[in-house]
Amino acid sequence: LLLPSLFRAQNLLKNERKMYNELLIECPHYFPYGSTHLDKLVEMQHYGLPTRLLDITSNPLVALYFACETNLDSLGEIILISTDEDSIKYPNSDCVSLLASLPLFSYKDQLSFLTAAQTLTKAKFNKQISKLLHEVKQEKPSFMPIVNNADLLNNFIVLAQKTNQRIIKQDGAFVICGLEDLHIGMYSQALSLNKLRYRVNGKTLIVLINNKKSIMRELSTYGITKATLFPEIDDVASYIKEKY
Repeated sequence: LLLPSLFRAQNLLKNERKMYNELLIECPHYFPYGSTHLDKLVEMQHYGLPTRLLDITSNPLVALYFACETNLDSLGEIILISTDEDSIKYPNSDCVSLLASLPLFSYKDQLSFLTAAQTLTKAKFNKQISKLLHEVKQEKPSFMPIVNNADLLNNFIVLAQKTNQRIIKQDGAFVICGLEDLHIGMYSQALSLNKLRYRVNGKTLIVLINNKKSIMRELSTYGITKATLFPEIDDVASYIKEKY
């Protein structure tokens, strides 16, 4: 399933606000003054905190590596993503700022935002989510606090800023997830992210991978290894150790 780490357990989803704020409190030096909510989410994702971001790549060889790196004796899968241009955003997008501000609100607040987006007219909806709009305005003074209901429900591809070596090496980008899947339970519903899967004549194209060990050896000849995709010294040391 296409699923960001935050959505993989209901308890994580219900405690998004606590996790977000506790990491900011415990490790403030990783989040410099002036960094946006998206910047903070990207940094949190980088260090393994569950977030509403899903890592993707524009490089098919990098995708192939991640399809092969674990469970070497079972099949892997490359998930192809296709979407319209309106769903691809830059980091300074108002839609992205709106979704990146969601972790500041409790699960109860997010449920009320979801209900408003699904049931109210645009004018009443914007009034109902005024706290969220105010938060975005705090970050972006030029933000016009009038949004469409769908902006809060949808998922958007965000072209990542090249702020760290891992994103650069992996040709990384993200999908930032809205509120449509807030009631997912334990994968009980069809997830909205599956709409991003590439289809041919209405059918999802599935790319399965076997012979993982052989492919990993071949990828290394093209410079696609754990050491190049994870250039931090502990990962490079781990790769060298495994190689010998």
